[in-house]
Amino acid sequence: SYAASKAALASLVRSIAIEHGKDGIRCNGVHLGPVDGENFRPWIAGLAEQKGISFEKCFNEYLETEFPLRYVPTARECAGTVPYLASDLARVVTGQGISVNGGQWFAMQVGMHAVKVAVDHLSQCVVAGRRTMDDTDSEGQQP
Repeated sequence: SYAASKAALASLVRSIAIEHGKDGIRCNGVHLGPVDGENFRPWIAGLAEQKGISFEKCFNEYLETEFPLRYVPTARECAGTVPYLASDLARVVTGQGISVNGGQWFAMQVGMHAVKVAVDHLSQCVVAGRRTMDDTDSEGQQP
């Protein structure tokens, strides 16, 4: 199955990293989600037809419910991960699976509602923290 194949590839990446790290060989995987291109847009069009809504509405709903960044990456953007992994900037990165998917997998795991609740809560904490800091004197004491 698809899921088993992806799990096997992730395991293979880790195994190669462990086995060949001593030789200075790094191995990492790039895990792609949907990529905006010739296959993605027809899929959205088919989904829109099934739902009886416009392409634009379906596309926007998909972005709002599946992608925290509200953006589907292009092939070029996804491919940009590979030169980084091959560069000296990533010389200590090995055995990793880098998810390049606009945050979609994270959103699927925890649900976009949970993401929104967490962001709202964090925003409130930041505002409360500022308020608390603003209410202190120069020595950090509250009046």
